[in-house]
Amino acid sequence: MHLTRRSLLALGSVAGASLLGRRAEAAPAPVTRYEVETPYSDTKAGAARVVVEAPASLVRKIVTDFRKYPKLTPRFQKVKIVGRDGDRTDVYLRVPILKGTTTIWVVLRFEPPREVDGTFLLEAHMVKGNVKRMDTLWKVRPIDDERCEVSLEMHVLPKIFAPSSVITGEAATASERAVHGTRRRAEKKRRAAKEA
Repeated sequence: MHLTRRSLLALGSVAGASLLGRRAEAAPAPVTRYEVETPYSDTKAGAARVVVEAPASLVRKIVTDFRKYPKLTPRFQKVKIVGRDGDRTDVYLRVPILKGTTTIWVVLRFEPPREVDGTFLLEAHMVKGNVKRMDTLWKVRPIDDERCEVSLEMHVLPKIFAPSSVITGEAATASERAVHGTRRRAEKKRRAAKEA
């Protein structure tokens, strides 16, 4: 069979388009950063969300496994469960902010998980720490049996002066890294379960 230059180019284009199509399907969804108004202050919460190729039940287990938060992102320098009050869990967190120029520490009280309109919610509020206030809200929303969307909203009010846009940006960066780490961990566990 004799292939002309034109037929080789056409064949290459079809093969390339096919490969690009497969790569586009396999590429993970991007993490979306956003801001959320809160009832606690004029400073907005920084937030991020991403689609995870794993069941919501698996992702819920990951976001409630407080001891393993450092595996989600190195920004969580230290995490320790320091107490329980009924269904509530107190968790000590140490996190660098403002590009590592300062470190905040807080004890967050995680409320019992709840579900609203099919979305799993895990909310926490500061009990004590070296900031004025910190609040977090994890959300896990099923898309179908094999995929979900995970988001984290983080509101921080430091005691030091910093423009609210900088604080919101720092919180969005921390949220972005946490949801990205959650996706990475969930998809790795899902692949391991399928291979077993």
